[in-house]
Amino acid sequence: FQAEDGIRDLVRSRGLGDVYKRQILIATGGRPMIPDLPGADLCITSDGFFELTEQPKRPLVIGADYIATELAGVLHSLGSDVTMLLRKNILLRGFDTRLREAVMNEMQSAGVNILTCIQMESIGREDNGRLAVHRQDGEVISGFDCVLFAIGRDPVTDGIGLEHTGLETDPAGFIPTDEWQNTAVSGLYAVGDVTGRQALTPVAIAAARRLSDRLFGGQNQAKLDYENIPTVVFSHPPIGTVGLTEPAARARYGDVAVKESRFPSMAFALNGAGAKVTTALKLVLAGPEERVVGLHLVGPNCDEMLQGFAVALKMGATRSDFEAAVAAFELGRKAAEVEAGRELDASGAGALDHPDQVGAACDALRAPFGAVELVGDAHRRPRRAQDERI
Repeated sequence: FQAEDGIRDLVRSRGLGDVYKRQILIATGGRPMIPDLPGADLCITSDGFFELTEQPKRPLVIGADYIATELAGVLHSLGSDVTMLLRKNILLRGFDTRLREAVMNEMQSAGVNILTCIQMESIGREDNGRLAVHRQDGEVISGFDCVLFAIGRDPVTDGIGLEHTGLETDPAGFIPTDEWQNTAVSGLYAVGDVTGRQALTPVAIAAARRLSDRLFGGQNQAKLDYENIPTVVFSHPPIGTVGLTEPAARARYGDVAVKESRFPSMAFALNGAGAKVTTALKLVLAGPEERVVGLHLVGPNCDEMLQGFAVALKMGATRSDFEAAVAAFELGRKAAEVEAGRELDASGAGALDHPDQVGAACDALRAPFGAVELVGDAHRRPRRAQDERI
């Protein structure tokens, strides 16, 4: 933004007449946050991650949000010796507690070193060229070839000339808007990360589309409903969540019911007890009709399956609606059987752990699938004989 005379001359020079004073949308997004810490200039952010020319062998990821969790998972999957540094004691603040615990436990079991409750003093370079974190208690954590900050994002509202508009930001730099994306200045609108709402690309796109429909499409009541927006974390394993967490639901509705289930993913059903991959599901139910106000998933492919549940919650689905749905295939009954305690014991060992049961399962699968074999400890699943030729 410039002073009014300057922007008027600029816009008119491009043949746009007085359009400058009608509608202006601020959608400048956010940038990775860098702490005011000695040695921070030695580190990279998520932007720098995508500029790397070599894979770090021993990276340190500082942060606990979804970007930190996702990038740590990517680096670990590529074979890096990953350490995560958390200021508090658990990952993914704001998500359901069970999901946070499940992801953290799985990452630690997979070999990611997670250091908790660490307060940093500075970051320095060692004589051998490696990077070290100096803690406030005097301890030093050293030996890293890359340190990546993923501690949040700042809104890009500085340096764009807001002082010429009369528009003020909140103390964190966000631009306050109402439910219609209006700012405090007539003709100025804002969407996306600069508003302090959900910092998700689909949210910004949807809000901008609704605003365009209202301003230019003749849909005077068009606006984005920020309730029940689905969120996915591409962690290892992935998280899918929509609606309220249990504490948020209790704060809004008072007494709520919670239904939880844990069961082995069917893709790994033939694995031994120590190699099964678990999926966890949590429903938060409110009111006598037991309306589903929160649904939280963690496990393989939960990110893909979430969208259908998001539609159901948006339509006001209840527990009875979920239970009335018929499974798409017979194996879909597993989750219900697990909840009833008919398939798994408390340790997570399944009904197919015994060799005789595995053999019987393979015999049953040979009829529709042809030759069946068990392959690998981490990915035991039936395969068609023709798959060997692929």
